[in-house]
Amino acid sequence: MKYLRLILSGLFVLLFSGVLTPVSLASAVGTAGLKYDVYTNIARDSGDGKVRRSTTAYPQCGETRVASNIDFNVGGGTVVSGCGSDRVLIHYYGYISSATASTKYFRAWADDGFWMSIGGTPILVNDWVDKGSSYRDTGSFAFEAGRWYAFDAWYYEWGGGSNANLYSSAAPNGSYSIVTSDSFDQLGNGYQPVNFTDETVTSTARRGASYSSEVLASGSGTLTYSVASGSLPTGL
Repeated sequence: MKYLRLILSGLFVLLFSGVLTPVSLASAVGTAGLKYDVYTNIARDSGDGKVRRSTTAYPQCGETRVASNIDFNVGGGTVVSGCGSDRVLIHYYGYISSATASTKYFRAWADDGFWMSIGGTPILVNDWVDKGSSYRDTGSFAFEAGRWYAFDAWYYEWGGGSNANLYSSAAPNGSYSIVTSDSFDQLGNGYQPVNFTDETVTSTARRGASYSSEVLASGSGTLTYSVASGSLPTGL
């Protein structure tokens, strides 16, 4: 019996023999780390008095850069080379993943402000204020094993000391450690989620006879085929 694992793209009908086991992620080679952009001469919003998380409100300093993770402390020195030491805004973006299905808890020790979302869900929101190196917020996110989620984080330095260190833990009051570079990827490692229902087709046929079965499935993502055993059907 052949086992066929597919990543589905669009709407299609597949004729095959054996067992169809769709999986939800396509595999491709990505690039580790997070992209980040630096903005200078930041100002406070006239309404709420806070720094705006914006890619257009302030001048960008240099080109897009890459960081392995969020873990730096420069004291009162230059936050990013060539971009000054005060009134600096950094926007980190990319993807984050967990090897296991689990809920992770996050804290960011930062001087000054820090804000973060995962998969479009705000996780750390109460640290977006002027403060010394500390955290005011603990947020959590439930990960599916191996799935990559959009990661978005903002940091600003208004004046004085400067650091941003992102930590995670398996429990809200557990032991926290730095989120390491293998949790991040600039491209989501090529993974795109798809949604469909697994379907198994089994049958018997006389040796030498033809057999086919129709399976209808839909999803979005990169079209990738792989076989755990045997070979792909003709045409795939």
